[in-house]
This record gives sequence, C-alpha cells and structure tokens, in this order.
Amino acid sequence: MPLERILVMNLNQIGAVVLATPVFRALKQAYPQAHVATLVRDSMVPLLDGNPYLDQVIAWNLRWPLRRRWDVVRALRRQRFDVAINLSHSLERCLLTWLSGAPVRVGFDTTEAPFLQTQRVKEQTGAYHATERNLDLVRALGIQADGEEGFRLYVSEAERRWLDEWTRRVGLPEDATLIGLNPGASNPLNRWSVEAFARLGDLLVERGYQVIVLGGPMDAADGEAIASGMRHPALRGTGQFNLRELSALLTRVAVLVTADTGPMHMAVALRTPVVALFGPADPRWTGPYCGPRTVIQKEELECIRCLKKHCPIDRECLKRITPEEVLAAVEAHVAQRRLAPPGPPEIGGESVARSNNTPPASGGKGGAPR
Repeated sequence: MPLERILVMNLNQIGAVVLATPVFRALKQAYPQAHVATLVRDSMVPLLDGNPYLDQVIAWNLRWPLRRRWDVVRALRRQRFDVAINLSHSLERCLLTWLSGAPVRVGFDTTEAPFLQTQRVKEQTGAYHATERNLDLVRALGIQADGEEGFRLYVSEAERRWLDEWTRRVGLPEDATLIGLNPGASNPLNRWSVEAFARLGDLLVERGYQVIVLGGPMDAADGEAIASGMRHPALRGTGQFNLRELSALLTRVAVLVTADTGPMHMAVALRTPVVALFGPADPRWTGPYCGPRTVIQKEELECIRCLKKHCPIDRECLKRITPEEVLAAVEAHVAQRRLAPPGPPEIGGESVARSNNTPPASGGKGGAPR
C-alpha cells in the first residue's frame, strides 16, 4: 500500500541529524508524492533548511512547558501519519513515536521500549556505519536505499552571498587556500591536544595556507588557546557562526581537520574534504561516510577504538598522531582538489516548512552544538 504521510523521528545532535539525511532521499524516491516530515530538536531545525526531500521539519524541545509539548503531539496526531520511523533509542523517543498515532512504527530492537513499535528491526553491531543503520529502518519497509547520494546538506543563494560578504570583511583573498581546524568533540577523549593543533596551524601557515579555527561556544577556550598558541595569525571562528553560516563557510574551506564531531559530518555532507583524527571512537561506525576523506587512527595500539570516556594512559592513541602527518594528509587533499576542482555546492530549494514557530536560520549566533 502506498505511503502518503511519513514521519521520521530524530531528536539527536548535529552528527546524528546529518547521518540521517539519506533516509529522506530514500523515502522520497520510493514515494515521490508522499509528505515526508521529520521531528528534530528545535536547535537542529536550521540544519535541514533547503533539503529537497523534506516537506516539513517539526521542532521539539524536552524543556518546553508540558502544554507546548502536548500541542506538538496533538499536531502530529492531526496529520495522521501512515508510518513513523524512530531513529533513536531512548524511552522519550519511543513514547513520542507511539504518541504520533502512526499505525506503523518502525524502530530498532535495541530501543528502551521496543514493545511500542510495530516493526522491530535488528540493529547491526560492529563495523557497520551509523548511516547504514538508519537506512536499515527504511529497508524494513521494502524500500531500496543508497546512502551516498542522499548524504547532503544544502546552502542557499542568500547564504552564498553572506559568505562572499564575510570573506571581504575578514580580508580573505579570493585565491587563498583556507584550512579549517575543528578541535571540539562532546567526548573530551576524542580531542587532539590544543598544542598539536597550534603546531599544525603554524606548519600550514608556513606552507602558504590560511587557517581558521572553528567550533561552537563550548570550544571557545580551546579555540582561543590554539589561535594564541600559534606563532602566525589565524582567523578565530569558535562560537561565531550559526548552523547556516557554518554550512556556507565549510563550502569555502579547502580541507577541514577535525575530531569526531558534528561539523565533521557537516563537511562531509557538503563534500568538503576532511582529515578526521580518531582515537577511542570507531570510524567504521561514526567516521566520515563518503566523499574525499582521510581517517588517521593509530591501529597499532591494542586499546584503539575502546569507545571509553576515561583513559588510563592519557589518550596515547591521539598523542601518537603528529602534526606533520596531518599536514601531509591535508596537502594530499589540496593537491587532489587542484587537479579536480569541485563544482559549486548544491543549492537547496525553498525553505522547508517549519512547525511550532521555530526561529529562522538567520537568528542569533549559536555556534555548532554537537
């Protein structure tokens, strides 16, 4: 039976929201006439602006007053969704999926309330990427799903104009090769040291590159330490950009050097080359999914990919990554980019319909929450 109204529940942070973008394309390709909606945290709504495979983005915040949250639930029920796909695991997400009123509710068998789902999909473990996990829920509906083409974020013409103005304002030459340094990560063990980032920044400047330090407000201290620890000047960008501005800026960056964090996935979705520095995290699960990418991880360590949040040997896995080898990876991407320059970033369509009076993407500076 054709599906007419489809809801995707994804109440997670930046990385998980980006990792789910192929789900929307797969659904829309299978049911072009269907109304495809997604429920996300209110702070994540701007991230999906311009996505041509989405008809509606609905905002949610667990901290809203109970009455406002109940209004959202009632609005969901009025839409009479045929199916709700729950990409998350927590009890809250399972309850919301159930409360949506969708007669078909698809989720993993590992959620905290699998009994609230009508279809329980076995969650693959081990070396299996999170994007493929998400697509397994779509495949459970009999839909063929390929992840790479749908793994996209979109910038608008207005955001490209903002980028041109920002470039002029900071005095960045048009022909400058801009390298982004993104030190933040929600798990402190995933962070390369500020000293290593500062050393890399100096090496890059000495090789003729321009450097910008990026990150959200929570990364401000590390960002300042990196910039002030460099012998050469760098652009300071931590906490300076909202999600739409950061998306536009990442299209100007030639290569992003990054920890395992949300902006890494944003860069991948914009086809900006990334050099991803991994220690305890597993890149086979949460690493850069597609596009030009290099993952640096010290495979010789027995404890590599431990997934821990406390380290008894003081992050040896990341300490062994040297600025010089990261520089070599950056230069390899720059050389490839010069041989085959990328086309312009994909331009999104009209702004996706918003629900619950979500503020527009041009709102205040929020940096990049993870």
